[in-house]
Amino acid sequence: MERLQHEESENTEGTDSETNEDLEVEDFTKLMGISTRKVHKLTDLLVNAKLGLALTDDKVWAEGLLIFYEIFHFLEEALNRTRRRIEVFERMSKVISGIERTAAFEQDLRSYYGNEFLVTNYSIRPSVGNYLRHLTSLEEREPLRLLSYIYHLYLGLLSGGQILKRKRELQRKLVTMGGLIGNTIPENQYHRDAVTQFNDGRSIQDIKKEIKFTMNDIASDLSKDERDSLLQEGIIVFRYNLEIIQTIEGTGRSAILALLKHPFFICTIIVIILLLCYFVF
Repeated sequence: MERLQHEESENTEGTDSETNEDLEVEDFTKLMGISTRKVHKLTDLLVNAKLGLALTDDKVWAEGLLIFYEIFHFLEEALNRTRRRIEVFERMSKVISGIERTAAFEQDLRSYYGNEFLVTNYSIRPSVGNYLRHLTSLEEREPLRLLSYIYHLYLGLLSGGQILKRKRELQRKLVTMGGLIGNTIPENQYHRDAVTQFNDGRSIQDIKKEIKFTMNDIASDLSKDERDSLLQEGIIVFRYNLEIIQTIEGTGRSAILALLKHPFFICTIIVIILLLCYFVF
């Protein structure tokens, strides 16, 4: 992990300076995407490995919610605190208003873990604690860098999070239709995840456009050093995300169960059994 992160840092140092020369301030969000492209791909691969085969396993899904709950909770509270003294946070706060995720995370976690979980049975895991300490330090010393976390995490939930949502819903429909042998569960027994539902009247695409527009607008008022600090912190965002995603448990068991239930795997086993019966008997 450390080796990959070190290589990522070396590979992006030159890229940042080159793209800074080519892109104007109004394309700053494009620059944010370019500067984090490689480490973003690593994160996507890990998410797919950890959650891609476990979308019908509520325990694993709940683990994924749990590790990001504290991060979104902190960022939303920090945004509320910071907007009162730093104008650029007031601009971002207006876009985020209405789509705050803390209450949605808590609703989902109560559904999966029980109503008293966050009060009596919950302790923050070490990797999440490290993440929160870093965010706390930024708020105290370099609050502007928190914008990188707000930007990348919300866009992640509005982009990749929506893809996971659709895959999860599709697999649940397959289960409901009996597509997975011997595992039919009525749809009304499923909990519908609140964290991936956005119901403030704006479409997903409109929210994403507003966040990008606001980030570009903010960047136009920043110095080059301040913009560079946001690009540098963007890479750190994904590194911290990688660290906490790695702590999700139970994915090995879920991957095996998903494989055993997959129609292609089942058909393959049936064909093998039939061939054995034909040649042996």
